[in-house]
Amino acid sequence: MKLNNRTVALLQKFAPQLEKTTKLEKFFYILFSILILLGCYALYVQETEDVRQLHLLKYGRHFRLNDGCKLVVGRSKRDNEMIMNWFDKETGIRLRHTFMAGPDALLFGEISRDQILTAARIMAGYIKSKPGEMSDIYVFQGDNKEVVQVTTPQTGEFQDLMIQPK
Repeated sequence: MKLNNRTVALLQKFAPQLEKTTKLEKFFYILFSILILLGCYALYVQETEDVRQLHLLKYGRHFRLNDGCKLVVGRSKRDNEMIMNWFDKETGIRLRHTFMAGPDALLFGEISRDQILTAARIMAGYIKSKPGEMSDIYVFQGDNKEVVQVTTPQTGEFQDLMIQPK
């Protein structure tokens, strides 16, 4: 198992202080160390070389469509502006309703046609069309623009894909 640099630094920082601790503190330190090594408790940091993903965490609703694909949907005009500031048309896909006011959305990662359609449906759920109605969503990918037609989902239909803050 590979420990991230932050975990190793924490373990190295507190190891010398063990001499000055009580038996109970030593016990919890050792327990904590074992749990980290076993992977039961992790100071897990998702490693990414894409700084944009870190900045995007501050804005919008986040959905994990699968292990390699993530969707960020704006909640407000400010969110939309900030999300679009971090949009890179070379690596991501932008979604927007064709004529109704509503959120901007970014899709990035390992993207298939199914993920694009799922993202479009999720986005359609945040505009003012009624569940079951057809919605036209622009999909901007690189220099290409297409319109996909999706059915507006029922409220909460994709709740299980939403990443909840801890």
